[in-house]
Amino acid sequence: VADALDAFNRVLELDSGLSHVQYNRGNALQKLNKFEDSLEAYDRALKGSVSSNLRSDILLNKGSALQKLGRPKEAIRLFAEAAEVNHGNLTALMNTGLLLDRLGHHQNAVECFDRCLELDPKSSMAHNRKGISFLQLKNAEAAVESFSEALKIDSTSHESYENLAKAYCQMDLVQVAISCYDKMAELQPKSPYPYILKARALEKERDIDNAIVAYDRALERDHLHIVAWLEKGMMLTHNKRFEEALFSFGRALKIDPTSEVALYNQGYLLNHQGEPTRAIVCFDLLLKRNPSHKMARCYKVLALINLKKFVNAIEHADEIIKDHPTDGFAAKLRQLALKELAVAAEEETAKST
Repeated sequence: VADALDAFNRVLELDSGLSHVQYNRGNALQKLNKFEDSLEAYDRALKGSVSSNLRSDILLNKGSALQKLGRPKEAIRLFAEAAEVNHGNLTALMNTGLLLDRLGHHQNAVECFDRCLELDPKSSMAHNRKGISFLQLKNAEAAVESFSEALKIDSTSHESYENLAKAYCQMDLVQVAISCYDKMAELQPKSPYPYILKARALEKERDIDNAIVAYDRALERDHLHIVAWLEKGMMLTHNKRFEEALFSFGRALKIDPTSEVALYNQGYLLNHQGEPTRAIVCFDLLLKRNPSHKMARCYKVLALINLKKFVNAIEHADEIIKDHPTDGFAAKLRQLALKELAVAAEEETAKST
């Protein structure tokens, strides 16, 4: 790309008014992530006498550069202008719809994708993006229709099946969504992702045993998939299957010893299972990375209480309350530590007498 840019610059030294060369120079600069410079090149290209097709392409690529610079409203205006200059510029219309959707103008995006489909009724991408806009509008029935149309055009699109499942979930038709995830798994036999989606849906249906099977299928395909281990562990925790949950978080920590989610949940479970010393090790590792993790700080206080280190527990609770004056949990833990300290003192006094 750099060599091509040098060549364009040499040509433009001879004749700076060559619009198509300025356009190609802008594209080269954009590929080199020199977006501001590319805008200048596109502006110079637009000053020349150009065909409607080339003008549309210049506007489209200038819009892309603006989008990458985080200026979406300006980009939309240029995409719309590109589509107006050349009514057959499907890419300009598609980009306009995508940006409108991103900016929250979902109904306008639907209308834009409809215009795409007028140009190309067989565009599965336009049907898909239209369906996503309908999902944002909470119109799941219309979304199902759009995704189904996309699948009629391309029955191998795992993205369309995933989106169709989202629409069915929005309609509380979770079992139908699960059948979509099964289809995704057929299309992507080596991917763990469809099984993770299926496990989430099964958990939503309270079908925990089959959700575990789905997570296990995901992990058969990628035993280092930390998200699968973490989600499986949290699901097992919520269903009071603590030993299995500890195993899952332990596997997650072998993959990433710094995982805050794994350290917190393992510490919580170890404390719950009567191993406060090991729990504190987990919380300390987490707090070394993230000293402001409030729940880890709170459960460390509880672990200290379980170890009968009441003074330390009160000191830690005081630090939390200082940082979070309205935190009720820390205040309750402090009261518990004070109560247990008083009981211990009474017992010690009784022994000495």
